[in-house]
Amino acid sequence: MDHLPLPTNQAKPNIVIPHLGGEYDRGEFFGYPQRQGCVFDTNGFICWDDQTQDIVKLQFYQTWLYYGLMFAVFGFPIDAADLIRPCLDNSAPQVDSKKLNCLIDNWVVRLMGERRVGSATIMSHARLCLSCAIAHCDWLDLHPVGARTSEHWNEVILSIKVLICSLKAPLSLLEDPRKPPLGQVMPWSQSSNTLFPSASKIGLHMTANGWCPFRTRYILSQFCYNTVYYLACLPRNRARKAKHNTCLKKGRCVGDSVDSQKPFKCLHTEDCNGCSFISPPIEKILSILEDGEIPVIVCNRGTQPQWNLDVVKAGPNISYTAITHVWADGLGNNTENSLPECQLRLLVHHLECLEKFEFSRGAGPSKPFRCKPHVKFWIDTMCVPVDQDWNHLERSCRNERLKSSKLAALARMSPTYAGAWRVLVLDSDLQRTFRADTLPVVEIASKVVRSAWMGRCWTFLESSLAQNLVFALADGFIHSFELTYRLDQMFYRAIKRTGTVKDFDLLVGNLSNAVKHRPVGRISKTIFEDIGMDVQLRDLQLINVWNGLLGRSTTKGDDTRSILANLLDFNAGVLRNVPIQHRMKAILCAQDRLPLWLLFMDIPRLLAKKIPKPFSSKDYDRWVPRYPGGLNFPLGQLTKGYVRVRADE
Repeated sequence: MDHLPLPTNQAKPNIVIPHLGGEYDRGEFFGYPQRQGCVFDTNGFICWDDQTQDIVKLQFYQTWLYYGLMFAVFGFPIDAADLIRPCLDNSAPQVDSKKLNCLIDNWVVRLMGERRVGSATIMSHARLCLSCAIAHCDWLDLHPVGARTSEHWNEVILSIKVLICSLKAPLSLLEDPRKPPLGQVMPWSQSSNTLFPSASKIGLHMTANGWCPFRTRYILSQFCYNTVYYLACLPRNRARKAKHNTCLKKGRCVGDSVDSQKPFKCLHTEDCNGCSFISPPIEKILSILEDGEIPVIVCNRGTQPQWNLDVVKAGPNISYTAITHVWADGLGNNTENSLPECQLRLLVHHLECLEKFEFSRGAGPSKPFRCKPHVKFWIDTMCVPVDQDWNHLERSCRNERLKSSKLAALARMSPTYAGAWRVLVLDSDLQRTFRADTLPVVEIASKVVRSAWMGRCWTFLESSLAQNLVFALADGFIHSFELTYRLDQMFYRAIKRTGTVKDFDLLVGNLSNAVKHRPVGRISKTIFEDIGMDVQLRDLQLINVWNGLLGRSTTKGDDTRSILANLLDFNAGVLRNVPIQHRMKAILCAQDRLPLWLLFMDIPRLLAKKIPKPFSSKDYDRWVPRYPGGLNFPLGQLTKGYVRVRADE
């Protein structure tokens, strides 16, 4: 695994791949088991007798599926000494794959230099060998052979899978695109919806390095080995400590959530010893919300420390910045609509620096920068009324006006972020990350994927509706389109230069897709119409929103349904009039049709208990999911079938 790309300051997992002493006989790949006297069972896998030791089995699989696979794919003998790292002490030698990239380059040059017929024959043979190796590795992972007494069993299987992934990437680009793609090589089993034992060390390393177990499970199920390994090697120096010990049990990230049942006030900045809280005129906010408009905070410059805050209605001539953030980072407040003076000063500083940054990127050097007399912004901490009176909890005291205004603000989340001039991302970890001038753009993208902001449902709603998404970093800003543009340029330039895809290029492509800003409602179905697929825009919108919410969490479970309704262009305020247990059904039944996959995916359902007897009408809702879950659904399977929705009830 030494050939895989690594970040600058890596925290590598303790995974050692031993060389068990086997040497491939340079014969035909598929006949190697027979030459070693092995017998196959009815499923086409090797049947071992009970007396064969695990170390012998493991040595056989490493020799056949690792060294033998390289010989079969490359077509020339591989000197085992080039792939072995000798140890100075008495421990066993280790596999060293640093020269694998050079071997792959030579193989690609040979393929591109061959005639068309010869190249196709070589690639067809390589494809068959890789398919055989994938099937055997997945079977070994899910069906333990013997007692697995060897401590290196998972490491050897992992190294074979990583090798398959590295060989599969260039082959997929070079061979005929009309051929069906090779099977997936990922740490997560698509069939059993569980983590392969061979990847368990990577998952354990990620959680020990500060990753949320719930988020880790999502990462392992979405990306191939080169991307997962790169993300696992990122050093984690979090701005705040988060406890994730109950995340898997609760099925959501708890460490990056706040307790909605307890008072939670904004945190002060690190250099603040305590300051007063600043509030906007709440009466103006309520009046604007009651009129069905969006309140915008106006902070006049030069008034500090008095902080003259005003509120205006959003409109065509009002350019404001909407803030998207994680409450647990310190900007959330469920006791009052206010921010500490230190946080407000920092927020205004971010907005001023962002104006200068965008001006320096868009204006010529001769044009002077003129600071505006005020900044306009929207942040939920100030603009969404707090309806809970924590001083009268025993009497459940709620102000009805505040409650209705809060519901009105939540119902207008879509136009709030869609109408903003820009949406600024404030994440505590990203604000410790430096710009691409000093850090590779790949590492910035990987830290965006790793951030707590990327794991929240509300932030997905806010970013999906943004016209212009900007990430705040330690020494500047980076726009989402700039980040993905640079990644895409890096990816396509590598293809143009080498004619193929290697591990690093695949990592760049995966990160680009992960951080790509995909505004909801701007989906085109032209490509599907060109190939004759029966796809409607509503189908694409549902799939994109459903996939986007996977692996994300909310503090309140019902918020997921409100977010889903907003992203599917439904009225979230009307949805709140529907009983909680029927809201997900109401959203799905409002679609014209539903893909069949929704009925068969392995996800928590509304009624997961045993079917009662006798059969009752309530059992008709057993198909309804509790929330978006399961594995990522590929758009290419939209033609598998649909269920027409009828509103009979």
